[in-house]
Amino acid sequence: MTVAYSLDVATSGLFTQIKVLLRWKGSVWKSIWSELLIWLLLWTKVFDNVGWIDTSALTIAQYIRGTSERSRLIRRNCIRYMIVAQAMVFRDVSPAIRRRFPTMRHLITAGLLTEDELVEFDAIVSPQSKYWQPIQWLFSLVTIAKDEGLIADYYFANIPGAKWKIDIYFPIMTSLQIVFIIGWLKVSEKPENVDDVIIDVPALVQERIRIAKQQAAAVKIEIPEASVTGTPEATSPSGNVKWFVEEMP
Repeated sequence: MTVAYSLDVATSGLFTQIKVLLRWKGSVWKSIWSELLIWLLLWTKVFDNVGWIDTSALTIAQYIRGTSERSRLIRRNCIRYMIVAQAMVFRDVSPAIRRRFPTMRHLITAGLLTEDELVEFDAIVSPQSKYWQPIQWLFSLVTIAKDEGLIADYYFANIPGAKWKIDIYFPIMTSLQIVFIIGWLKVSEKPENVDDVIIDVPALVQERIRIAKQQAAAVKIEIPEASVTGTPEATSPSGNVKWFVEEMP
């Protein structure tokens, strides 16, 4: 069915075209909103998981101190190994990066790997991808920098400060109030629920079934013979049950 838009554009104005574009009934938005939402969520997640090295590079530059050639070499190699790991991953997921680096030897041509590193990389036999190898080299360099005193050590100051840090607050009394109030409410709403404290509904139903069977099986209803002398005064005006039996409909 065709949806008319003539009334929406009957008058010209600043927001007339925008009003038509944002119209929901009979619009493209209504037909593709689910696909659009899935696409946005998918690629937002992909973009967030690309693995940017900016934060790691800034951390390395900050904590591996020194102006010597040795400290600069360690910082450059740490960042280079992160780029190598990222390039290896992108080679398997991006055709453009695969064309840029068809083989691992092309990483040497680009200045990302050395011959010795490629030999050590190829010496590792694994049926899976070896993305982790450059990261392991990076960790080894960080350990060397720590041993050489290029990374400042604040161990003694960090432990006492972190030990007494309270990072979780739990409202104990408020939680108990909620447990009691909501628990009482749930029990009063559904007393037949299966929990620790319940009304014995199965036994009650079983007793009703037994009585119903007896009532249904009785062909003749027999009233027991009433005692004339053993009934309290309050049972009948005449002081016995005979009057009550005789007056039954």
